[in-house]
Amino acid sequence: MRGPRFIVKYLEAPPDPRGLSLAGVFVADESLEDEFARSEPVAHDDWLPENLQLEKFARNPVKQSLDKLKETLRRKVVVDGPSSAEELHEGTARVATQLGSLLSGIDGGDARQRKQSGGGSGAGGGASRVARTRLDPAPSLRLDGESIVARFRCEVISNRAASLVVSASPRVILDGNASEAAGDAPVGMAAPTIVGWFDVEGDRASTGDRLQVSAPIDRVFLIDVVQPTDTMIGLDVTVEEAEP
Repeated sequence: MRGPRFIVKYLEAPPDPRGLSLAGVFVADESLEDEFARSEPVAHDDWLPENLQLEKFARNPVKQSLDKLKETLRRKVVVDGPSSAEELHEGTARVATQLGSLLSGIDGGDARQRKQSGGGSGAGGGASRVARTRLDPAPSLRLDGESIVARFRCEVISNRAASLVVSASPRVILDGNASEAAGDAPVGMAAPTIVGWFDVEGDRASTGDRLQVSAPIDRVFLIDVVQPTDTMIGLDVTVEEAEP
């Protein structure tokens, strides 16, 4: 867009390999207002560098800008692949900016889950001794006052009679699918924090990063995480038997 902030031209972005939504805005610099205006056809719905009718080899700021935009889009979607399946963040929640409403590119929360054996064996074999979680890779986002909250849906499953502790650790996801350590964040940014655990009816089940439940169980819980602006976050979930 240019000048009075009306949209002149759309460029289609290549699909992000991680499945994230991608959007951006280019605003022509005021010092180049005349060049961009002269490049537009009568309908003002495009930028055509050849309309400037410059001399051969003369600098064409409209063409240079469009070429740079296309190059940036191509480079933006190149992501180094992970070295193993464990390192792949199958889903992330990203917020581009907050402008009075929620503008987001979402493909879910970090679906990596770590499960720990409850110990013991007996009738039923492995199925009777494992507590596990299933994290939905597509969290929802909402505004809560000035805070952005990502809501992850997590199912806790165990057919072994025991008391279980389920723990959640939010992380900031960096470029290339790397992540900060739990509780850390890039310099100048806040770390994501857990608001609490809720049942599907919306009643609070626990505060903080831990939830204690009694098994056998097959139940869905909702985990709310405050997501700092301009970050991508993921969530690790573990489950283990509580100490007697």
